[in-house]
Amino acid sequence: MLDFEVQLSGKPYNEVKEKYFGKRKRKLHPACLLNPYQLDRIGWKEYKRKSFQDFLQKREQVIKDWKRYVHEELVVHYALFICIAHLETQEKRQEQLLEWLIQICWESYIPNMYTRIQEEFLKPWEDAADWSREGTELGRSAWRVCLKTMDFELETLFLNIMFIQHADKMENKKRHVPKEKRVTQKVI
Repeated sequence: MLDFEVQLSGKPYNEVKEKYFGKRKRKLHPACLLNPYQLDRIGWKEYKRKSFQDFLQKREQVIKDWKRYVHEELVVHYALFICIAHLETQEKRQEQLLEWLIQICWESYIPNMYTRIQEEFLKPWEDAADWSREGTELGRSAWRVCLKTMDFELETLFLNIMFIQHADKMENKKRHVPKEKRVTQKVI
């Protein structure tokens, strides 16, 4: 029933839950406050359902996974926002793309994502959050690829952003593998 009202009203899951069950009297760990949709996005929904006690023991890992997910989503969507915001002489297309991005952000499981992106865009560079700096660099890199190929379709831009982000992740993983494991992996 809660899921149905969430989808119908567009309100956050926790707000709908609070409407029917009231506010909690004792403070919960942030991992326990994540709704089923959020847990599903980071792969913890079924784990919580099957073994709540184990879930409670691993709640620090859950919240760490959620923060990483939020960071990555904000980076990608900020990169898209940056690219859309800097379209020149294409005001109608820019407006349509912003509407599309707002819709995507509204459907996201990250509360107030578009508002956060917009507020971050207005900050000076020295006050910017890490995710907006990464998003800016990601957007610039994706735009440079579009310039080289002369393909400025949204799908291409989005794929470039996703590809560059994935390549960066893979490069970071390589840098964090201990030396002895790197040698073993190369031999195999």
